[in-house]
Amino acid sequence: MNKVTGSNEVYVLQVLSEARVYHLDSFAALTTEFCKMVIPEAVTRAGFDKVDDDDVQDPLESHGEPLSNYELIEQDKASQEREKEGDEEEPVRGLDIKTLRECLGIGKPLETLMERDPNPARSSKVAHDVEKSQNLSRNL
Repeated sequence: MNKVTGSNEVYVLQVLSEARVYHLDSFAALTTEFCKMVIPEAVTRAGFDKVDDDDVQDPLESHGEPLSNYELIEQDKASQEREKEGDEEEPVRGLDIKTLRECLGIGKPLETLMERDPNPARSSKVAHDVEKSQNLSRNL
């Protein structure tokens, strides 16, 4: 088996990038051959010393085979189960009328302001402006 070294890697990548591949079968064959050359070298660099050609060839061949309907259904089921595990539904957060009324409800503070403010014109204007703002928010 030929190994792809640093300068050869660049050359192989350049040849593949410049190639005009018009048939999918040809591209698959090129890709498979490229993987057969590059993967063992990459695995060795990663520190896995006991990898032989069969360890590379078997997975490559298995990925080239079409999946049966049963295998596709099983993969779909497994994917849906992973999604269910990962997608715990968060409680829906929103503002309902009661919550808005509590947040915007300033009736009691306004009453206190009207009772205790020494300047009745000012407290009356504040009450009027607040009422106007509340009417605007109700119409939204």
